[in-house]
Amino acid sequence: MEKIDIKNWARRAQYENFIKYTNPIFSVTVRLDVTKLVKFCKENKKSFFVTLLYIMSEAMNEIPEWRMRIKDDEVVIFDKVHPSYIVLKEDDELVTCLSESISDYEMFHRMAKADIERARHEESEGFESIKRIDRIFVSSLQWIDFTSMNNPYNFTDKEQTSIPRVTWGKYVLKGDKYEMAFDVAGHHALVDGVHSARLINKIQEKIDDIENLK
Repeated sequence: MEKIDIKNWARRAQYENFIKYTNPIFSVTVRLDVTKLVKFCKENKKSFFVTLLYIMSEAMNEIPEWRMRIKDDEVVIFDKVHPSYIVLKEDDELVTCLSESISDYEMFHRMAKADIERARHEESEGFESIKRIDRIFVSSLQWIDFTSMNNPYNFTDKEQTSIPRVTWGKYVLKGDKYEMAFDVAGHHALVDGVHSARLINKIQEKIDDIENLK
């Protein structure tokens, strides 16, 4: 982790503007073509959620702005950020789970699957038990095909507000392709529309090139 020198930062003007907003969140929802991802997971008996989690995490780590956070009223950039996601237990209790980002897909898949099983069966330490900010908040609304969505925020907590939120929905067949709603939200003092576009395009490119995950 290193600190950003705000005085000499290229986006100083944007930061100083948006950091004063009571609601500084920039969010965009798009449709991803997940046809190749669905096929890959079915043919290789892989988890769709975990595989997309891996792809999203890899893409986000490749874009410096998505690794930036606000800590102690300063901007810092982490070497790597990690997916922190919601696990639904049998009684519909929601628990948070974090998997470390690693570039080896097979290892990540095994590790995340084990993390999910552990979260489902161990006693919860509390919904807000994970305190670290070098993470990405991830949710999957696998039951619905949404067109837009809003995440809850505590805007009095700048550190938590600076953590990006990613949400995706149910994939649906449209013609001969599978499509899925995908929403990404970030703190506008740290990211702009161009960074959201880069992230979304990277994710789509990685899905289209998914055979190289093997």
